[in-house]
Amino acid sequence: MTSKLSPGNISNMEATKRKHYTQMNDAETAAIIREVRKHSYTLGEHAIDRMNQKNVLQGQINAMLGYGKVVECHNNIGNEIRVLMRGKVAGKWCNAVISLTTKKIVTTWWNELNDHHKTLDKTQYRWTVDLKTVI
Repeated sequence: MTSKLSPGNISNMEATKRKHYTQMNDAETAAIIREVRKHSYTLGEHAIDRMNQKNVLQGQINAMLGYGKVVECHNNIGNEIRVLMRGKVAGKWCNAVISLTTKKIVTTWWNELNDHHKTLDKTQYRWTVDLKTVI
């Protein structure tokens, strides 16, 4: 599997290598979900820091990865593919960025259920690749 993606500030990622779920077809989303769910993931150092700051438990992340939905896919650093997943846990949205390349949880955080990202700048998502070819 060739893969790519970047750590750090998502808003600064290269737009040409970001794809939002609204731009994915059903087959791409299904391929990502299959890939996410067939692996276990270790915690990266940043993820551990964020879990402590945000009071996110590894079990909550693992549960969310089992039923959560794809929000974005990124390919911005080297050959790393990262996926942002989101699912309802404990009355909030549990979010996690995972690396399909390194099999690590990169970062995690909570959003309130009424947070629908209405200010999302969709011009930041211009990756036109068929994700089935890179997953």
